[in-house]
Amino acid sequence: MSGHKYQGLGQQVPGSSDSTTASFLLYISSSEESTPLLPGRSRRAISRDTFKFLIYSGLALLALPFVTVNLYLHFTNCPLYPGDMNAIRRGWEIEMAGHEIAREEWRLEQQQHAVVEEKWKLQVEWHKKEVARRIREEEEERQKLNMFWGNVEAHTCITYGTREYTAQLMNLPITWEHPIEACKATAIEIHGNSYLPESCEDKGPGVVIGRWEVNQHEPDCASSWIWYKDKESHIPSKRGT
Repeated sequence: MSGHKYQGLGQQVPGSSDSTTASFLLYISSSEESTPLLPGRSRRAISRDTFKFLIYSGLALLALPFVTVNLYLHFTNCPLYPGDMNAIRRGWEIEMAGHEIAREEWRLEQQQHAVVEEKWKLQVEWHKKEVARRIREEEEERQKLNMFWGNVEAHTCITYGTREYTAQLMNLPITWEHPIEACKATAIEIHGNSYLPESCEDKGPGVVIGRWEVNQHEPDCASSWIWYKDKESHIPSKRGT
């Protein structure tokens, strides 16, 4: 076979024409160029290309869900159209305007609350002054009327060394608006000591009864020995003692 090849290259084959010889030499040349120098080289090259294809295909499959999710989030959460952006901006502006209106209303309510609180403080202060003035005027009027306690009565002992007393407030006008306060402000003198009432009871127009618990100088309310008897001892005495 190789002899034919070299013979074709070096000399003409007997009985053949020039065109036939040229075709034969071209076939041999193309066959030599396409024949690999090392057996198995083309199979390994094809396997490497297939491996690269599989690697790239796997990477593409892995990247496909990530790209899909990002595209979905991008087009759903980040509108790209100017009309959508303007609508969102108008919504923000309306919301901010609502916040400003609410803040202004809250500020006005705070001012009104401060005004009401100041009025309430003034009313409380005025009421205190009015009560003090009324008490002072009533005390002055009571002193002018010279109220005193009459019909003083001593009652039974209520505890050790303590006796109950009652009396009626005299010179009390029927039209007096606060008879209980007048009763509590009027003292009584018992056993040389001054006492304010423990309690007061309104019995009707112009009649107020005061009650006292006196625990001083009340010997009848304290237990004591009246007499004692020394009995003679009957124990016989010992002689020589």
